[in-house]
Amino acid sequence: MKALTLYILLFLCCGNVQKVFSQKKLALIVAIGEYPQNSSWPAIASINDIRYIKAALKQHGFSDKSIDTLKNSKATKKAILASLTNLAKKAAKNDIVFIHFACHGQQVYDQLTAEEGKDEEDGYDEALAPYDSKGRCDPVDYRGENHLRDDDLHKKFNAIRSNIGSGGSLLVLIDACHSGTASRSAESLVSRGNPKPFIDCLTGAEKYFADVAETGFIGKTSDTAANMVVISASAPHQQNYQVQLPNKKMRDGIEQVGSLSYGFYKAATELGPESDYQLLFEKIKAVIQGNIPGQIPMIEGNTQQRVFSGLYNKEEPGYATIRQVIGQTGFSIDKGLLNNIAPGSVLTVYKAGSAEPYTEATIEKVNNFQSLGVAKKPLNKLEAYRVKLDALNYGDFSAAIFLRSKEKGNKNIDALQHQVRNFIKPYRYLSIGENADMMLDMAPQPDGKISLALLEKNDSIRWSKQLVSGDTLTKEDCELLLSKIKNAIRVKYLRSLDDGGELAKGVEVKITPHKEQTNPAEIFMEPGEGFNLRLTNNGQHTVFYTIINITADNKISVSIPGEGADPANFQLSPGTTKEFKRSKVDDNAVAGKEIFKVIFSNEVIDLRSILERKKERSLKISLQEMVDDLFKDGESEQATRSDVSNVSLDETGIITVGFTVIRK
Repeated sequence: MKALTLYILLFLCCGNVQKVFSQKKLALIVAIGEYPQNSSWPAIASINDIRYIKAALKQHGFSDKSIDTLKNSKATKKAILASLTNLAKKAAKNDIVFIHFACHGQQVYDQLTAEEGKDEEDGYDEALAPYDSKGRCDPVDYRGENHLRDDDLHKKFNAIRSNIGSGGSLLVLIDACHSGTASRSAESLVSRGNPKPFIDCLTGAEKYFADVAETGFIGKTSDTAANMVVISASAPHQQNYQVQLPNKKMRDGIEQVGSLSYGFYKAATELGPESDYQLLFEKIKAVIQGNIPGQIPMIEGNTQQRVFSGLYNKEEPGYATIRQVIGQTGFSIDKGLLNNIAPGSVLTVYKAGSAEPYTEATIEKVNNFQSLGVAKKPLNKLEAYRVKLDALNYGDFSAAIFLRSKEKGNKNIDALQHQVRNFIKPYRYLSIGENADMMLDMAPQPDGKISLALLEKNDSIRWSKQLVSGDTLTKEDCELLLSKIKNAIRVKYLRSLDDGGELAKGVEVKITPHKEQTNPAEIFMEPGEGFNLRLTNNGQHTVFYTIINITADNKISVSIPGEGADPANFQLSPGTTKEFKRSKVDDNAVAGKEIFKVIFSNEVIDLRSILERKKERSLKISLQEMVDDLFKDGESEQATRSDVSNVSLDETGIITVGFTVIRK
């Protein structure tokens, strides 16, 4: 009787009891290490990965019965797709699903038409190599039909996401070189993929102009679908290498394991309660780059979701992830001048997942997008760290504001000015003065209201508000005003970035209007007119590119990469050209100079989260974990300081092109 009463109380009092009791944890592991001899795929150690993945899953509540595996000859394209279909059928509302691929991977030319599935801006689909695939085209019996494209996987993943719903979770690990155009030098390591794209031997299909909108690997689904997090072992342009571990049972005392598989095993077995996928990824990244420094793991999805749970953590602004440990105490982060960091900026270092400060650090070298610092205590290359920006040097990221009112002695205006002065006082990068960058105009109106407008030197209005006489700005008004000031500072800074840099020497950027021009010295276009934007790499190395659009009225946006697209896909190999054909002048564009700043880099950068303010971000990039707002107002042991003076920050190049918008 007592047991029955207890069960009834639990059922009535705990709203999540039914969810917990019915929730299943399901997993599928695909591991292909031995391919047919005529496939051109070399043998890899994917079968070893299974033991590590299963051990990690069992620690998180997965049972042997809930983990399906497809090995070697059993993992054909047809069998993999069938297993994903069966997994979707078994998965129900609120279930937790895990999928792992350990095999070869390769880029495959995209389909020729949108009807067939053409959706890649870079001209290639990412593809996995099932057992019955081949690494090279054969005009007689193989033209890529058994490659498992991301388009194929997208449909299967969406079916699973729809079935488990928003209360479920789908984690996908890809320990394969799912694309690659450049092999990093690592002669002693085995690569999981072919660095050369799969080219159709009959059509010669190799590349296409970028006239399509890429959907991204995750794609778009309804709000009722589950969040999906995808972790890839390497960036799309890279090879993915195996790690070597000591194992006395092996003939040579060494065991080969996939870098992501091993990183996941190490990270997952060390996670504390309520850890999210962002922390899991940071730990995975530290393990991979501690063993293979040049390899860049990637992540997509809402990473604030807790690991193997339908719950979410709150995002903590103001933190950055240490990308690489240099020597004993040196490190690099993917934030720089654009994030208000300058030499001398002070940071607090934390071990990822810990709220206790580990040590302090000081920034010593900075460029626009990255910084080098030195910590007071040694850093472990296999450990994940975060830094909190404590003292920022604003430099060019500052602004003076002039408070203007033509009507003197107005008590309501005086009260508003007093409120604004007090509001901006804590922000060290803002000041009140007459020789100002912006002006906040306060003007009484005939109807008794007060009109407020934030104007720049070109008289463009950044923000406006109507207040009733005697009224004051609300908290929301002040926050919006502050965000408009910050955005104006960013636009000013980006406009002032000079063209040049080492990487700008080998690239060309050109705008070609669709309509014939009469003035060779300047391009004039009307709203709605189309143009092509062409990028050409005449250099010796692959570069990544970001395209920022700044309109005549100082509106700023990241044109490339677009929303939901992976920045690592936007790269230019030596001797290649990308042309964006479907560009056009906005129908509501104002008259004046509109520019595109094209930023070239050796490493992936992502400026979307700092230049395009969004409440939620579905895409996280390991090299540029931007935070929503960086304008914010120890131990005694002294370690041997690392010398970062001779360490070079990643090179960049900037080229600006533009046109003049005219309205008739």
